[in-house]
Amino acid sequence: MFVGISSVLTILLMIGTGFFLTKKRWFDDHTAHLFSKIVINVGVPALALESITRQFSTEILKTSLIYVLIAFTSIIILFLLAKIIGKLLKLEKKEKAAFCLLFAFSNAIFMGIPINKTIFGDESIIYVLLFFMASNFLFWTLGIYTMSNANSEDGSKEGLFSNMKRAVTPGLIAILTAFLLVAIDVQLPPFLARTLSYFGNLCVPLSMLFLGINIALINFKQLKIKKSGYVILIARFVLSPLLMLVLLSSIGITGLGKSVFIIEAGLPCQTQTAIAAKYYDVEPEYASIMVSLTTCVSVITVPILALLLA
Repeated sequence: MFVGISSVLTILLMIGTGFFLTKKRWFDDHTAHLFSKIVINVGVPALALESITRQFSTEILKTSLIYVLIAFTSIIILFLLAKIIGKLLKLEKKEKAAFCLLFAFSNAIFMGIPINKTIFGDESIIYVLLFFMASNFLFWTLGIYTMSNANSEDGSKEGLFSNMKRAVTPGLIAILTAFLLVAIDVQLPPFLARTLSYFGNLCVPLSMLFLGINIALINFKQLKIKKSGYVILIARFVLSPLLMLVLLSSIGITGLGKSVFIIEAGLPCQTQTAIAAKYYDVEPEYASIMVSLTTCVSVITVPILALLLA
């Protein structure tokens, strides 16, 4: 219990630092954008290469597929459920598309890495990356397909497979490269492993500062929540982790992997949803509000979840 409380306080202190420095005008929206680019394009790939090649073996590689399949299954179920609920709520086409993505996809990297690493240690990163593989692939294929076609007023539709190239992110390339190196039993040179470790260590502080900046930039006086927004809050922080618990328990998965996946499932809405909504002009204000709101609420819900699992 003490370890869980200590980890939660560490997370809150880092987020609070980003919040404070933003209010002091040291940081702004451009700083947050820079931090996100560093984490996604430098930190995560470096962390993936170093962690997987150091901690994985060919035996672990064979059993890791089940975790990816569980993550796939969880996200697909949530996505289909969101479509059903969207119909019941009689959401318009654009709002329904944004609703489905906000409902189904969690912030697996920006919050997943720092929270799990702080609570469970370096060993948890492997499971975060396995969850990220499924989430990343589905978001940039099924998710972006849904978002792009929601605004196709002329009847033209963007094909699902045409989005495949978007799924090939630096993080995913690094994970697949690391798996290949493990499969052929190739070790990274010590100097390269140390360099990657240093860059990978940027993920935790920059991600937490990024979240603190985003929370500080929210204008709570103008925050208007739609009825569907309350459904998303329930989905993200109650339904999603419960679904993950059921899926993992049904096949007998226990231990660290189970705890990490439940945390991953209970994280706020994925940040890229707001970015995609703005790019495709699909309820960008609604998406931004829900990403911001769930991030704020997660400051309370995720520590509670962490205390239960730590």
